[in-house]
Amino acid sequence: MSQETLYAIIDGAAEPDLFLTLERYDPPSACLYGEPLQPELVKIAPYLVQVDEKVKIWLECRKTPWGIFVHSAADMKTLRQHLRKYLQVLLPQQEKPVFFRFYDPRNIWDFLGVLSDWEVHCFLGPISRITTLYLEEERTDNFAKIREPFPVGATSKRKMLAITDIQLEKIQAIFTERYIKKLASLIPDWLEKAHFDFIPHIDTVECARHFFEWFNQIDITDERNVRGLLQLFITRHYLSIDDLPVAIYSQLTEYNQSGHMRAESLLIQELGRVPL
Repeated sequence: MSQETLYAIIDGAAEPDLFLTLERYDPPSACLYGEPLQPELVKIAPYLVQVDEKVKIWLECRKTPWGIFVHSAADMKTLRQHLRKYLQVLLPQQEKPVFFRFYDPRNIWDFLGVLSDWEVHCFLGPISRITTLYLEEERTDNFAKIREPFPVGATSKRKMLAITDIQLEKIQAIFTERYIKKLASLIPDWLEKAHFDFIPHIDTVECARHFFEWFNQIDITDERNVRGLLQLFITRHYLSIDDLPVAIYSQLTEYNQSGHMRAESLLIQELGRVPL
């Protein structure tokens, strides 16, 4: 059995010190994007890097979502050629593929979790193990049970991964839940700064979900507007839709303007700006 090599897929858009490190340690590396590479993509492209001890120590100290480790007995050229097939995916009802950052450590496990066993096997190809290390949390898997039914070297004839409607719904649900929890994590600080006579005991996740779902119903989906409105409501002691003053409720549900315009108009009216 060939000896395995440890590689890393490093996202230039997430790790600003990537090129300084490549220059300093000079490990074998290759951009996953095809050549010739447009100048504006050079610093934000993903790079396949062969990991030695120095590079490994450097990556283990990073706080950014720099990418993922992959273990493989394949040489760099073979592995790069395989990984390039997954830089784009085809979404339902879309004729053109979209770029796909499968190497984001925050998303890779959720992505693999919605694929069929066969799709996971094909995605891995010559990869024997995936490891992520982000925010001091390490996760690794060799997918042995998933891959066991399939012959070594069995591959799909498809040139590109096509995501199904059901898979897309699952992915969107995961990202939505993650975003709601992110909003909820901001609420305690807002409550503390809101100068309540007492800080009410509320379920922050359900509060965030309550408003997030309502914003979607009234076509307010821009992240800044969602976060800004939620912050405004919490600091004004509006902890549910029923708490909203009639004027604010009416302004946000007046459909003669887009949801984006309604939200920004209210935020500028009440705060003088749209919060960053």
